[in-house]
Amino acid sequence: MRTLICSGAILIAALAASARDLVVDAAAGCVKKEGESDLVYCTIQEAIDAAFAEGGGDVIVKQGVYRENLVLREDVKVEGDELGVVIEFPGGPLPEALVMTANHSALHKVTLRIPEGAEAGIPLLKISGVEEVEMEDVVFDGGFNRGSIGILVQNQFLETSQVVKATLRRLEVGILAEDTRFRITRCLFEDILRDAIYVRPPSVKDSGEFEKPEIGDEEDLEFSGFNRFRNIGGFLDAENNPINEGDAFLLRNTTGNDLVAQLNDWGIYDAGDIANGFSSAEPGSGKTAKGLSPVVFEPYLGKSIFPGSVFVRIRDSVTKTALENADPRLKLNAIDTGIDPGFDAVSKLYSFTFINPNTYSVFAQAPAYVSASKPAVVAASAIVAMDIPLVSDGTAEGEPVDSPHSADQNADGMLGLSELLRVVQLFNGTAYFCDGGSEDGFSLSGGDRQCAPHAADYKPQDWVISLSETLRSVQFFNSGGYYACTGSEDGYCPGAPPA
Repeated sequence: MRTLICSGAILIAALAASARDLVVDAAAGCVKKEGESDLVYCTIQEAIDAAFAEGGGDVIVKQGVYRENLVLREDVKVEGDELGVVIEFPGGPLPEALVMTANHSALHKVTLRIPEGAEAGIPLLKISGVEEVEMEDVVFDGGFNRGSIGILVQNQFLETSQVVKATLRRLEVGILAEDTRFRITRCLFEDILRDAIYVRPPSVKDSGEFEKPEIGDEEDLEFSGFNRFRNIGGFLDAENNPINEGDAFLLRNTTGNDLVAQLNDWGIYDAGDIANGFSSAEPGSGKTAKGLSPVVFEPYLGKSIFPGSVFVRIRDSVTKTALENADPRLKLNAIDTGIDPGFDAVSKLYSFTFINPNTYSVFAQAPAYVSASKPAVVAASAIVAMDIPLVSDGTAEGEPVDSPHSADQNADGMLGLSELLRVVQLFNGTAYFCDGGSEDGFSLSGGDRQCAPHAADYKPQDWVISLSETLRSVQFFNSGGYYACTGSEDGYCPGAPPA
Protein backbone atom coordinates (compact mmCIF):
# COMPACT_ATOMS: atom_id res chain seq x y z
CA MET A 1 0.00 0.00 0.00
CA ARG A 2 1.06 3.59 -0.53
CA THR A 3 -0.15 6.81 1.03
CA LEU A 4 0.49 10.19 -0.54
CA ILE A 5 0.03 13.07 1.86
CA CYS A 6 -0.09 16.65 0.60
CA SER A 7 1.16 15.68 -2.84
CA GLY A 8 -0.19 17.11 -6.06
CA ALA A 9 1.93 14.86 -8.26
CA ILE A 10 -0.49 11.93 -8.51
CA LEU A 11 -4.16 12.31 -9.34
CA ILE A 12 -6.79 10.00 -7.93
CA ALA A 13 -7.37 7.73 -10.88
CA ALA A 14 -10.43 6.13 -9.33
CA LEU A 15 -12.50 9.32 -9.52
CA ALA A 16 -15.15 8.85 -12.19
CA ALA A 17 -14.54 11.18 -15.11
CA SER A 18 -18.22 11.67 -15.65
CA ALA A 19 -19.04 12.50 -12.01
CA ARG A 20 -20.50 15.97 -11.52
CA ASP A 21 -19.10 18.52 -9.11
CA LEU A 22 -20.97 19.01 -5.84
CA VAL A 23 -20.74 22.57 -4.55
CA VAL A 24 -20.74 23.59 -0.88
CA ASP A 25 -21.65 27.20 -0.14
CA ALA A 26 -22.98 28.08 3.31
CA ALA A 27 -23.50 31.65 2.13
CA ALA A 28 -26.15 30.40 -0.31
CA GLY A 29 -28.61 30.08 2.55
CA CYS A 30 -28.24 26.32 2.95
CA VAL A 31 -30.78 25.72 0.18
CA LYS A 32 -30.03 23.03 -2.33
CA LYS A 33 -30.03 24.39 -5.87
CA GLU A 34 -30.12 21.78 -8.55
CA GLY A 35 -28.63 22.86 -11.86
CA GLU A 36 -27.45 21.20 -14.99
CA SER A 37 -24.13 20.02 -13.61
CA ASP A 38 -23.92 20.62 -9.89
CA LEU A 39 -25.69 20.77 -6.55
CA VAL A 40 -25.18 23.29 -3.76
CA TYR A 41 -24.89 21.95 -0.22
CA CYS A 42 -24.76 23.62 3.16
CA THR A 43 -22.17 21.35 4.83
CA ILE A 44 -19.08 19.69 3.47
CA GLN A 45 -19.88 16.33 5.04
CA GLU A 46 -23.29 16.25 3.37
CA ALA A 47 -21.65 16.82 -0.02
CA ILE A 48 -18.96 14.20 0.69
CA ASP A 49 -21.59 11.59 1.49
CA ALA A 50 -23.62 12.51 -1.60
CA ALA A 51 -20.57 12.25 -3.86
CA PHE A 52 -19.69 8.88 -2.35
CA ALA A 53 -23.22 7.64 -2.97
CA GLU A 54 -22.80 8.55 -6.63
CA GLY A 55 -19.59 6.55 -6.90
CA GLY A 56 -17.15 9.39 -6.23
CA GLY A 57 -16.47 12.89 -7.49
CA ASP A 58 -15.29 16.37 -6.57
CA VAL A 59 -16.69 18.50 -3.75
CA ILE A 60 -16.00 22.19 -4.46
CA VAL A 61 -16.12 24.36 -1.34
CA LYS A 62 -16.80 28.09 -1.62
CA GLN A 63 -15.07 30.65 0.61
CA GLY A 64 -16.14 30.64 4.25
CA VAL A 65 -15.66 29.06 7.67
CA TYR A 66 -17.20 25.59 7.98
CA ARG A 67 -17.48 24.47 11.59
CA GLU A 68 -17.62 20.69 11.28
CA ASN A 69 -15.37 17.69 11.63
CA LEU A 70 -15.17 15.49 8.55
CA VAL A 71 -14.88 11.86 7.58
CA LEU A 72 -13.60 11.65 4.03
CA ARG A 73 -15.02 8.95 1.78
CA GLU A 74 -13.44 6.76 -0.84
CA ASP A 75 -12.93 8.31 -4.31
CA VAL A 76 -14.05 11.76 -3.14
CA LYS A 77 -11.91 14.89 -3.44
CA VAL A 78 -12.64 18.02 -1.37
CA GLU A 79 -11.18 21.20 -2.83
CA GLY A 80 -11.38 24.85 -1.85
CA ASP A 81 -12.64 26.91 -4.76
CA GLU A 82 -10.75 30.02 -3.64
CA LEU A 83 -8.67 31.37 -0.78
CA GLY A 84 -10.27 31.52 2.64
CA VAL A 85 -11.84 28.06 2.92
CA VAL A 86 -11.52 27.11 6.60
CA ILE A 87 -12.65 23.85 8.19
CA GLU A 88 -12.79 24.55 11.93
CA PHE A 89 -13.37 22.42 15.01
CA PRO A 90 -17.01 23.11 15.96
CA GLY A 91 -16.67 22.50 19.69
CA GLY A 92 -18.44 19.87 21.76
CA PRO A 93 -17.17 16.30 22.30
CA LEU A 94 -13.70 15.74 20.90
CA PRO A 95 -13.65 13.64 17.72
CA GLU A 96 -10.81 11.27 16.92
CA ALA A 97 -9.52 13.94 14.54
CA LEU A 98 -10.84 17.03 12.82
CA VAL A 99 -10.55 15.18 9.49
CA MET A 100 -10.35 11.40 9.05
CA THR A 101 -9.09 10.09 5.72
CA ALA A 102 -10.30 7.23 3.53
CA ASN A 103 -8.81 5.22 0.68
CA HIS A 104 -8.34 7.27 -2.50
CA SER A 105 -9.53 10.49 -0.87
CA ALA A 106 -8.14 13.99 -1.37
CA LEU A 107 -8.10 17.40 0.28
CA HIS A 108 -6.90 20.51 -1.59
CA LYS A 109 -6.55 24.24 -0.89
CA VAL A 110 -8.13 24.42 2.55
CA THR A 111 -7.15 25.39 6.09
CA LEU A 112 -7.81 22.99 8.96
CA ARG A 113 -8.08 24.96 12.20
CA ILE A 114 -8.69 24.62 15.91
CA PRO A 115 -9.73 27.96 17.48
CA GLU A 116 -7.52 29.38 20.21
CA GLY A 117 -8.66 28.33 23.67
CA ALA A 118 -10.76 25.42 22.39
CA GLU A 119 -8.82 22.94 24.59
CA ALA A 120 -9.00 20.47 21.73
CA GLY A 121 -5.86 18.35 21.85
CA ILE A 122 -6.64 16.36 18.71
CA PRO A 123 -4.99 15.72 15.33
CA LEU A 124 -6.18 18.01 12.57
CA LEU A 125 -5.72 15.16 10.09
CA LYS A 126 -5.46 11.45 10.86
CA ILE A 127 -4.27 8.88 8.35
CA SER A 128 -4.49 5.29 9.55
CA GLY A 129 -4.83 2.07 7.60
CA VAL A 130 -5.61 3.72 4.27
CA GLU A 131 -3.87 4.13 0.92
CA GLU A 132 -3.62 6.75 -1.81
CA VAL A 133 -4.50 9.84 0.19
CA GLU A 134 -3.74 13.05 -1.70
CA MET A 135 -3.28 16.46 -0.06
CA GLU A 136 -2.15 19.70 -1.67
CA ASP A 137 -1.78 23.25 -0.33
CA VAL A 138 -3.30 22.42 3.06
CA VAL A 139 -2.66 24.62 6.11
CA PHE A 140 -2.81 23.05 9.57
CA ASP A 141 -3.46 25.65 12.31
CA GLY A 142 -3.65 24.36 15.89
CA GLY A 143 -4.47 27.69 17.55
CA PHE A 144 -1.74 27.01 20.17
CA ASN A 145 -3.96 24.35 21.77
CA ARG A 146 -1.98 21.98 23.97
CA GLY A 147 -1.93 18.46 22.57
CA SER A 148 -2.84 19.54 19.03
CA ILE A 149 -1.16 17.62 16.18
CA GLY A 150 -1.08 18.71 12.56
CA ILE A 151 -0.87 15.28 10.90
CA LEU A 152 -0.99 11.90 12.63
CA VAL A 153 0.19 9.01 10.46
CA GLN A 154 -0.35 5.49 11.78
CA ASN A 155 0.17 2.48 9.56
CA GLN A 156 2.64 -0.34 9.97
CA PHE A 157 2.40 -1.54 6.38
CA LEU A 158 2.66 1.56 4.24
CA GLU A 159 5.31 1.39 1.54
CA THR A 160 5.85 5.08 0.82
CA SER A 161 4.21 8.21 2.17
CA GLN A 162 4.85 11.82 1.33
CA VAL A 163 4.10 14.98 3.23
CA VAL A 164 4.57 17.70 0.61
CA LYS A 165 3.82 21.45 0.58
CA ALA A 166 2.07 21.53 3.95
CA THR A 167 2.08 24.52 6.30
CA LEU A 168 1.94 23.47 9.95
CA ARG A 169 1.64 26.22 12.54
CA ARG A 170 0.59 26.97 16.14
CA LEU A 171 0.57 23.26 17.04
CA GLU A 172 1.94 21.21 19.91
CA VAL A 173 3.41 18.78 17.34
CA GLY A 174 3.61 19.38 13.60
CA ILE A 175 3.74 15.78 12.33
CA LEU A 176 3.55 12.65 14.48
CA ALA A 177 4.34 9.39 12.67
CA GLU A 178 4.31 5.80 13.89
CA ASP A 179 6.15 3.10 11.96
CA THR A 180 5.75 4.28 8.40
CA ARG A 181 8.36 4.91 5.73
CA PHE A 182 7.46 8.41 4.70
CA ARG A 183 9.14 11.48 3.28
CA ILE A 184 8.56 15.01 4.54
CA THR A 185 9.52 17.59 1.95
CA ARG A 186 8.90 21.27 1.12
CA CYS A 187 6.86 21.88 4.27
CA LEU A 188 6.86 24.91 6.57
CA PHE A 189 6.86 24.36 10.34
CA GLU A 190 6.34 27.55 12.31
CA ASP A 191 5.31 28.52 15.86
CA ILE A 192 5.40 24.94 17.21
CA LEU A 193 5.04 24.48 20.97
CA ARG A 194 7.00 21.24 21.22
CA ASP A 195 8.20 19.12 18.26
CA ALA A 196 8.10 20.01 14.59
CA ILE A 197 8.39 16.30 13.74
CA TYR A 198 7.99 13.40 16.19
CA VAL A 199 8.69 9.84 15.04
CA ARG A 200 7.94 7.03 17.48
CA PRO A 201 7.54 3.24 17.46
CA PRO A 202 4.11 1.80 16.65
CA SER A 203 1.62 1.51 19.48
CA VAL A 204 0.89 -2.08 18.38
CA LYS A 205 4.02 -4.21 18.09
CA ASP A 206 4.54 -6.71 15.31
CA SER A 207 7.45 -8.75 14.05
CA GLY A 208 8.09 -6.56 11.03
CA GLU A 209 11.06 -4.25 10.69
CA PHE A 210 10.55 -0.56 11.42
CA GLU A 211 10.42 1.51 8.22
CA LYS A 212 12.54 4.63 8.55
CA PRO A 213 11.08 7.96 7.47
CA GLU A 214 13.11 10.56 5.60
CA ILE A 215 13.13 14.28 6.27
CA GLY A 216 15.50 14.80 3.34
CA ASP A 217 18.07 12.69 1.52
CA GLU A 218 20.79 14.39 -0.50
CA GLU A 219 20.92 11.42 -2.87
CA ASP A 220 17.30 11.97 -3.97
CA LEU A 221 16.49 15.63 -4.57
CA GLU A 222 13.07 14.86 -6.02
CA PHE A 223 11.62 13.88 -2.64
CA SER A 224 14.15 15.30 -0.22
CA GLY A 225 14.30 17.95 2.43
CA PHE A 226 13.73 21.60 1.54
CA ASN A 227 11.61 21.97 4.68
CA ARG A 228 11.71 25.22 6.65
CA PHE A 229 11.69 25.40 10.44
CA ARG A 230 10.69 28.61 12.23
CA ASN A 231 10.08 29.27 15.94
CA ILE A 232 10.19 25.76 17.36
CA GLY A 233 9.73 25.93 21.15
CA GLY A 234 10.50 28.81 23.48
CA PHE A 235 6.88 29.89 24.08
CA LEU A 236 5.29 31.26 27.27
CA ASP A 237 1.81 30.68 28.63
CA ALA A 238 -0.62 33.39 29.75
CA GLU A 239 1.23 33.67 33.09
CA ASN A 240 4.59 34.01 31.30
CA ASN A 241 5.69 30.53 32.33
CA PRO A 242 7.78 28.59 29.79
CA ILE A 243 5.90 25.97 27.79
CA ASN A 244 7.81 22.69 27.30
CA GLU A 245 10.98 24.29 28.62
CA GLY A 246 13.94 22.23 27.43
CA ASP A 247 11.58 19.71 25.83
CA ALA A 248 10.87 21.18 22.37
CA PHE A 249 12.78 19.97 19.32
CA LEU A 250 13.09 20.21 15.57
CA LEU A 251 12.94 16.43 15.39
CA ARG A 252 12.19 13.87 18.11
CA ASN A 253 13.03 10.27 17.26
CA THR A 254 12.34 7.57 19.85
CA THR A 255 12.41 4.58 17.50
CA GLY A 256 16.01 3.51 18.01
CA ASN A 257 16.57 3.76 14.23
CA ASP A 258 18.66 6.39 12.51
CA LEU A 259 16.81 9.06 10.53
CA VAL A 260 18.00 11.09 7.55
CA ALA A 261 17.20 14.82 7.65
CA GLN A 262 19.29 16.52 4.97
CA LEU A 263 18.82 19.56 2.75
CA ASN A 264 16.61 21.60 5.06
CA ASP A 265 16.46 25.20 6.21
CA TRP A 266 16.90 25.00 9.98
CA GLY A 267 16.00 28.59 10.72
CA ILE A 268 18.00 30.23 13.51
CA TYR A 269 20.31 27.24 13.92
CA ASP A 270 23.89 27.21 12.70
CA ALA A 271 25.72 24.06 11.64
CA GLY A 272 27.14 23.36 15.09
CA ASP A 273 23.77 23.82 16.81
CA ILE A 274 21.49 21.73 14.61
CA ALA A 275 22.14 18.51 16.58
CA ASN A 276 20.88 20.27 19.72
CA GLY A 277 17.50 20.47 18.01
CA PHE A 278 17.15 16.68 17.95
CA SER A 279 15.96 14.44 20.78
CA SER A 280 15.77 10.71 21.36
CA ALA A 281 13.89 10.97 24.67
CA GLU A 282 10.16 10.54 25.23
CA PRO A 283 8.28 13.83 25.77
CA GLY A 284 8.22 14.91 29.41
CA SER A 285 10.63 12.18 30.49
CA GLY A 286 13.29 14.59 31.63
CA LYS A 287 15.92 12.29 30.11
CA THR A 288 18.90 13.65 28.33
CA ALA A 289 18.44 13.86 24.58
CA LYS A 290 21.71 12.31 23.47
CA GLY A 291 22.91 9.37 21.49
CA LEU A 292 20.08 6.87 21.20
CA SER A 293 18.74 7.70 17.74
CA PRO A 294 21.24 9.67 15.65
CA VAL A 295 19.95 11.97 12.92
CA VAL A 296 21.96 12.46 9.73
CA PHE A 297 21.54 16.15 8.93
CA GLU A 298 24.44 17.24 6.74
CA PRO A 299 24.59 18.83 4.29
CA TYR A 300 22.17 21.59 5.18
CA LEU A 301 21.08 24.74 3.39
CA GLY A 302 21.29 27.18 6.27
CA LYS A 303 18.71 29.92 5.79
CA SER A 304 18.50 29.88 2.01
CA ILE A 305 15.20 28.18 1.17
CA PHE A 306 12.44 30.50 -0.01
CA PRO A 307 9.10 29.84 -1.70
CA GLY A 308 9.35 30.20 -5.46
CA SER A 309 12.82 28.63 -5.71
CA VAL A 310 14.59 26.26 -8.09
CA PHE A 311 17.49 24.21 -6.69
CA VAL A 312 19.91 22.52 -9.07
CA ARG A 313 22.71 20.05 -8.44
CA ILE A 314 25.10 19.70 -11.39
CA ARG A 315 27.26 16.59 -11.32
CA ASP A 316 29.69 14.65 -13.44
CA SER A 317 27.64 11.89 -15.06
CA VAL A 318 30.28 9.25 -14.32
CA THR A 319 31.86 10.16 -10.99
CA LYS A 320 28.71 11.85 -9.59
CA THR A 321 30.96 14.57 -8.20
CA ALA A 322 29.24 17.93 -7.81
CA LEU A 323 30.59 20.56 -10.21
CA GLU A 324 31.31 23.78 -8.35
CA ASN A 325 32.47 25.69 -11.43
CA ALA A 326 29.22 25.26 -13.37
CA ASP A 327 27.15 28.13 -14.73
CA PRO A 328 23.45 27.20 -14.68
CA ARG A 329 21.05 29.63 -16.34
CA LEU A 330 17.31 29.94 -15.89
CA LYS A 331 15.55 30.54 -19.20
CA LEU A 332 12.00 31.37 -20.20
CA ASN A 333 11.09 30.63 -23.80
CA ALA A 334 14.80 30.10 -24.54
CA ILE A 335 15.63 33.62 -23.28
CA ASP A 336 17.88 34.05 -20.25
CA THR A 337 15.94 35.53 -17.33
CA GLY A 338 19.07 37.34 -16.12
CA ILE A 339 18.69 35.83 -12.65
CA ASP A 340 22.07 34.81 -11.29
CA PRO A 341 22.10 31.63 -9.19
CA GLY A 342 23.28 31.44 -5.63
CA PHE A 343 25.59 28.62 -4.54
CA ASP A 344 25.58 26.77 -1.21
CA ALA A 345 29.09 25.48 -0.50
CA VAL A 346 27.89 22.79 1.92
CA SER A 347 25.16 21.14 -0.16
CA LYS A 348 26.80 22.03 -3.52
CA LEU A 349 23.44 23.24 -4.80
CA TYR A 350 22.77 26.21 -7.06
CA SER A 351 19.56 28.12 -6.40
CA PHE A 352 17.32 30.56 -8.23
CA THR A 353 15.02 32.30 -5.76
CA PHE A 354 11.83 34.39 -5.86
CA ILE A 355 10.81 33.04 -9.26
CA ASN A 356 7.45 34.00 -10.73
CA PRO A 357 5.17 31.07 -11.58
CA ASN A 358 5.85 29.79 -15.09
CA THR A 359 7.47 26.95 -16.99
CA TYR A 360 11.21 27.50 -17.27
CA SER A 361 14.22 25.57 -18.52
CA VAL A 362 17.40 25.20 -16.49
CA PHE A 363 20.48 25.11 -18.73
CA ALA A 364 23.52 23.63 -17.01
CA GLN A 365 26.95 24.29 -18.45
CA ALA A 366 30.47 23.81 -17.11
CA PRO A 367 33.96 23.99 -18.62
CA ALA A 368 34.92 20.75 -20.41
CA TYR A 369 31.36 19.39 -20.26
CA VAL A 370 28.52 19.06 -22.73
CA SER A 371 25.66 21.29 -21.65
CA ALA A 372 22.23 19.89 -20.78
CA SER A 373 18.85 21.22 -19.73
CA LYS A 374 15.76 20.25 -17.80
CA PRO A 375 12.31 21.85 -17.51
CA ALA A 376 11.30 23.50 -14.24
CA VAL A 377 7.58 24.06 -13.65
CA VAL A 378 7.33 26.68 -10.91
CA ALA A 379 3.87 27.01 -9.38
CA ALA A 380 2.97 29.70 -6.86
CA SER A 381 5.31 29.41 -3.85
CA ALA A 382 6.67 26.09 -5.18
CA ILE A 383 10.12 24.73 -4.39
CA VAL A 384 11.57 22.77 -7.31
CA ALA A 385 14.72 20.63 -7.07
CA MET A 386 16.54 18.69 -9.76
CA ASP A 387 19.75 16.83 -10.62
CA ILE A 388 21.43 17.57 -13.95
CA PRO A 389 24.31 15.23 -14.88
CA LEU A 390 26.80 16.52 -17.44
CA VAL A 391 28.89 14.43 -19.81
CA SER A 392 32.55 15.32 -20.32
CA ASP A 393 33.32 16.71 -23.77
CA GLY A 394 36.84 15.25 -23.71
CA THR A 395 38.65 18.60 -23.38
CA ALA A 396 39.24 18.55 -19.64
CA GLU A 397 42.94 17.73 -20.17
CA GLY A 398 43.36 20.05 -23.15
CA GLU A 399 42.62 17.43 -25.81
CA PRO A 400 40.80 18.61 -28.95
CA VAL A 401 37.30 17.45 -29.78
CA ASP A 402 37.77 14.23 -31.76
CA SER A 403 34.35 13.99 -33.42
CA PRO A 404 33.11 15.61 -36.65
CA HIS A 405 31.19 18.86 -36.40
CA SER A 406 27.43 18.23 -36.07
CA ALA A 407 26.80 20.18 -39.27
CA ASP A 408 29.21 17.94 -41.20
CA GLN A 409 26.66 15.20 -41.91
CA ASN A 410 28.91 13.17 -44.22
CA ALA A 411 31.95 13.65 -41.94
CA ASP A 412 34.23 14.75 -44.80
CA GLY A 413 35.89 17.61 -42.90
CA MET A 414 34.01 20.28 -44.84
CA LEU A 415 30.65 22.07 -44.63
CA GLY A 416 28.79 21.93 -47.94
CA LEU A 417 26.09 24.40 -48.91
CA SER A 418 23.24 22.10 -47.93
CA GLU A 419 24.92 21.42 -44.59
CA LEU A 420 25.34 25.15 -43.96
CA LEU A 421 21.72 25.80 -44.89
CA ARG A 422 20.68 23.25 -42.27
CA VAL A 423 22.51 25.32 -39.62
CA VAL A 424 20.71 28.43 -40.93
CA GLN A 425 17.43 26.51 -40.66
CA LEU A 426 18.16 25.70 -37.01
CA PHE A 427 19.03 29.37 -36.46
CA ASN A 428 15.72 30.51 -37.95
CA GLY A 429 13.81 28.02 -35.81
CA THR A 430 14.75 29.75 -32.52
CA ALA A 431 15.20 26.52 -30.50
CA TYR A 432 15.99 22.92 -31.41
CA PHE A 433 15.66 19.43 -29.93
CA CYS A 434 17.10 15.92 -30.24
CA ASP A 435 15.70 13.70 -32.98
CA GLY A 436 17.58 10.48 -33.79
CA GLY A 437 15.51 9.95 -36.92
CA SER A 438 16.35 13.23 -38.66
CA GLU A 439 19.14 13.97 -41.15
CA ASP A 440 21.49 15.35 -38.51
CA GLY A 441 19.98 14.09 -35.24
CA PHE A 442 18.12 17.31 -34.44
CA SER A 443 14.64 18.74 -34.89
CA LEU A 444 12.80 22.05 -34.68
CA SER A 445 9.41 20.51 -33.97
CA GLY A 446 9.90 19.35 -30.38
CA GLY A 447 11.40 16.39 -28.58
CA ASP A 448 13.76 15.76 -25.70
CA ARG A 449 17.23 17.13 -24.97
CA GLN A 450 18.96 14.00 -23.78
CA CYS A 451 21.60 14.09 -26.55
CA ALA A 452 24.70 16.25 -26.88
CA PRO A 453 23.85 19.73 -28.21
CA HIS A 454 24.71 20.72 -31.77
CA ALA A 455 28.39 21.69 -32.19
CA ALA A 456 27.30 25.06 -33.61
CA ASP A 457 25.60 25.76 -30.26
CA TYR A 458 28.56 26.68 -28.09
CA LYS A 459 28.45 30.29 -26.86
CA PRO A 460 26.67 29.41 -24.65
CA GLN A 461 25.31 25.90 -25.19
CA ASP A 462 21.64 26.69 -24.60
CA TRP A 463 19.74 24.78 -27.32
CA VAL A 464 19.47 27.98 -29.32
CA ILE A 465 21.80 28.73 -32.27
CA SER A 466 22.49 32.46 -32.33
CA LEU A 467 23.56 34.65 -35.25
CA SER A 468 27.21 34.73 -34.16
CA GLU A 469 27.20 30.92 -33.85
CA THR A 470 25.69 30.62 -37.33
CA LEU A 471 28.39 32.93 -38.72
CA ARG A 472 30.98 30.57 -37.26
CA SER A 473 29.58 27.80 -39.49
CA VAL A 474 29.65 30.23 -42.44
CA GLN A 475 33.35 30.72 -41.69
CA PHE A 476 33.95 26.97 -41.94
CA PHE A 477 32.01 26.90 -45.25
CA ASN A 478 34.04 29.77 -46.72
CA SER A 479 37.33 28.23 -45.55
CA GLY A 480 36.74 25.02 -47.43
CA GLY A 481 37.03 22.90 -44.31
CA TYR A 482 37.60 22.67 -40.57
CA TYR A 483 39.48 20.52 -38.08
CA ALA A 484 39.52 19.81 -34.36
CA CYS A 485 41.90 22.05 -32.44
CA THR A 486 42.61 23.28 -28.92
CA GLY A 487 42.27 26.83 -27.68
CA SER A 488 39.50 27.87 -30.08
CA GLU A 489 36.10 29.13 -29.04
CA ASP A 490 34.29 25.95 -30.06
CA GLY A 491 37.00 23.27 -30.29
CA TYR A 492 37.36 23.60 -34.07
CA CYS A 493 39.50 25.71 -36.41
CA PRO A 494 38.71 26.76 -40.02
CA GLY A 495 40.69 25.50 -42.97
CA ALA A 496 42.70 22.38 -43.56
CA PRO A 497 44.38 20.62 -40.64
CA PRO A 498 48.13 21.26 -40.29
CA ALA A 499 50.42 18.63 -41.77
